[in-house]
Amino acid sequence: MIQAIKNNRTYSFSISQITCNMEKGWVEVLFTEQEYKATMAVGILESAGIKAVLMNQHDSAYKTFGDFVVYVEEQEEQKALELLKELKN
Repeated sequence: MIQAIKNNRTYSFSISQITCNMEKGWVEVLFTEQEYKATMAVGILESAGIKAVLMNQHDSAYKTFGDFVVYVEEQEEQKALELLKELKN
């Protein structure tokens, strides 16, 4: 089970749902172990008018294992990467 956070709401998905949804027009623009960076990235992107999805891939039993991934629609990838360039460094 994976959780996605969007507009301060948490959504839960099975791995098969994520694979189907993220393969259809969505690309990864940020991969981090730090939740604050992922949350900041979503805020930056949404402020620029870009739809962003934050996937929380932390293990539900052991919160110290896992990552956060931010996805955007394919057509927004280059703009999103440019906006997140400083955050990634």
